Amino acid sequence: MASLRHGEHENNTNICSNSNLDMSSLNNDSFYTLEETTSICEKDKNESFNDSEPNTFLNNIRISNANRLIIGQLNINSLRNKIDALKTMISGKLDILVVTETKLDDTFPTNQFLMDGFSTPFRLNRDSRGGGVIIYIREDIPCRKLTSHNTPDNFEGIVFEINLRKVKWLLFGGYNPHKENTTRFFSQLTPILDHYLCKYDNYLLLGDFNSESNEEIMKEFCDNYNLSNLIQEPTCFKSPDNPSSIDVMLKIDQGNFKTVIQ
Repeated sequence: MASLRHGEHENNTNICSNSNLDMSSLNNDSFYTLEETTSICEKDKNESFNDSEPNTFLNNIRISNANRLIIGQLNINSLRNKIDALKTMISGKLDILVVTETKLDDTFPTNQFLMDGFSTPFRLNRDSRGGGVIIYIREDIPCRKLTSHNTPDNFEGIVFEINLRKVKWLLFGGYNPHKENTTRFFSQLTPILDHYLCKYDNYLLLGDFNSESNEEIMKEFCDNYNLSNLIQEPTCFKSPDNPSSIDVMLKIDQGNFKTVIQ
């Protein structure tokens, strides 16, 4: 695993995202990388992954960004039988991973989902039929789960802090299970953000929000917090003829972010 020095993180944040990964086939999924001073790199939607291709692709990202933090987000559609494949795919390649739709309940012990090189994951369960969030953070990155806010019933999201070169970042990983509940999801997320943002200048929101950037509710939410979505291409291919981009990485509009499709 490449050694990342905290002193090199502050202005070299690299983002990697993949959505709705079928761990058995590894087909029709997109990987993204974005960092504050370079670009987004997108896997061609017309190509299919073979068994080794995701590992090769992420290895190449790691090699070309050896001194940068790499963050990923993934809708895994049930983690229980995919943990070994996930370990193989991200070990030594990603530094932070937000996983949604884990479909776990309290009968699954956390020890079952530990990964070498990562701290004990932050975890929020719903039940074995749907929902759930789990977050992996590389073990040498200072972090803590934030819990001083009021958490609404049935809200699926984890707020956590990481510390990079003595700069604190607020991160949120969340899942909105139903598109018709998008208004409620944002109304529940808003007071949580309001509770913390007075303490943070840097923040990033990741997850499957079931809402696209061009929808009014998403645009209004982003406008209120001066956010923009780093993911501009389709990420969900449940309908191949009408793919959607319901997975988000929302970052505050400041700094020298540059997004260029390669």
